[in-house]
Amino acid sequence: MARQLSEDERRSLSTAIVDILEDWSIAPNNQLALMGFPDGSRARELRRLRQGAPFPENEHMLYRAEQLLAIQDCLRTAYPRSGRMAEYWLNRPNRHFSRRAPLAVMLDGVEGLRQVRTHLDCTQNWV
Repeated sequence: MARQLSEDERRSLSTAIVDILEDWSIAPNNQLALMGFPDGSRARELRRLRQGAPFPENEHMLYRAEQLLAIQDCLRTAYPRSGRMAEYWLNRPNRHFSRRAPLAVMLDGVEGLRQVRTHLDCTQNWV
């Protein structure tokens, strides 16, 4: 996200990201990891975001949020008739990731998020 987000935009981002991760049935500790919270962060961070706290104004975390939003958009496009397919797809071994589940790849960090997004979004592979 190249531009600065207002506090209201970061509040909306918090809601969107938490909703996506809950729709995917991601465990709280993995939600924190996917968003880039430091190791040892507690679930109260998620509660704060759910209650309307603005998403942290941290470039690294905002980049992760951008990747998660793009992945969600791709999954919604790939599976428009089934909201549960995204959760299923994220948790099934995938040959494109050496038989690892996409969620496991995403939990590897920014590069894992980028790999999953690139796999789902053909426009990310254009040179």
